[in-house]
Amino acid sequence: QILPGLYIGKLADEQSKRRLKFNGITHILSIYELAKPTHKEYKYKCIRIPDHEHQDISQFFKECIEFIHECRYDENLILTCQAVCGVSRSVTVVAAYLMAISNMSWRQSLNAVKASRTQANPNSGFRRQLMKFEERQLAEVQA
Repeated sequence: QILPGLYIGKLADEQSKRRLKFNGITHILSIYELAKPTHKEYKYKCIRIPDHEHQDISQFFKECIEFIHECRYDENLILTCQAVCGVSRSVTVVAAYLMAISNMSWRQSLNAVKASRTQANPNSGFRRQLMKFEERQLAEVQA
């Protein structure tokens, strides 16, 4: 658990109805190449993107942040999942969310995720996109 109502998991977690039910999950943000709804009982947001440093994950930040925020605001639980281990894509999106709702820098938000999920390790391209996201947010605040 990263924040109340916000979890990062791996694909195996999302595929296990028992785990989802145990954690009270109602909404799933699925972020990997073949992302698709697996269970009818849950509301999904699926983002199809490979874990490659040249992929533009930042194009999905706004819609993912809105989805996470709506779920947390409505006191629903959400699980973000990734194809293999929940290490890069989901971590990047959750770090961007933390930046959007707080005054954390990209490094602080990533460290906050790592505090709960030690294996968190976005690829170098995704880290650069978090840095640019921080710069854009700062420019918007200063404008």
